[in-house]
Amino acid sequence: MKDNKAISVIVDRIATMKRDNNGQAYHYRKDSDIRNVVNYTINGNEKSGKPIYSNSRSFISDIADVEGLTQEIMENQALFNKCKGIRIRHEFVEVDKSELDPKEQLQQIKKIADRFTDYYFYQGYRTTYGVFDLKDKFRINYAIDPVNYHNGTKYRYNRKEVMERENIFLINTVDSVISNSESRNDLQELEYYPW
Repeated sequence: MKDNKAISVIVDRIATMKRDNNGQAYHYRKDSDIRNVVNYTINGNEKSGKPIYSNSRSFISDIADVEGLTQEIMENQALFNKCKGIRIRHEFVEVDKSELDPKEQLQQIKKIADRFTDYYFYQGYRTTYGVFDLKDKFRINYAIDPVNYHNGTKYRYNRKEVMERENIFLINTVDSVISNSESRNDLQELEYYPW
């Protein structure tokens, strides 16, 4: 950790609860919502621009294949008869650029994004993600299939407890990346680790 100060990291799920133009809660309940969020993490949009890095943790689809990744998520949900409710989680993590080495920022943020994605994937949730370069921070947007590919359970959580756990995991991940430590957080201690 730089100078023993607190790392500036934000984990947020507000995007999952955004509202449409009419003020109605928009909970990502349609097939098209899955495609739209997956596409956004890979390709961005006019407002946010293109991500500087994108990737996914899935089984059969290429990262650039939005349709394939979307289909993989929809097939997983159909397999477990979980095509109702929230169909995709859109979450993000922000890391202040001052936490990273200016000469290695891109490599460091890629490692952070990859490792934090492992947090979800090794619990059983396919994830697509993109890193966006904002003025003073990086934002990693995640599209997470909320249906576990091992057993079909939905990603449910006590918001406060899981947010705290994810924040600790992320802070430890950022700390290990910026300190060039190869130690990784123990994924088996996570609430949803399937093994």
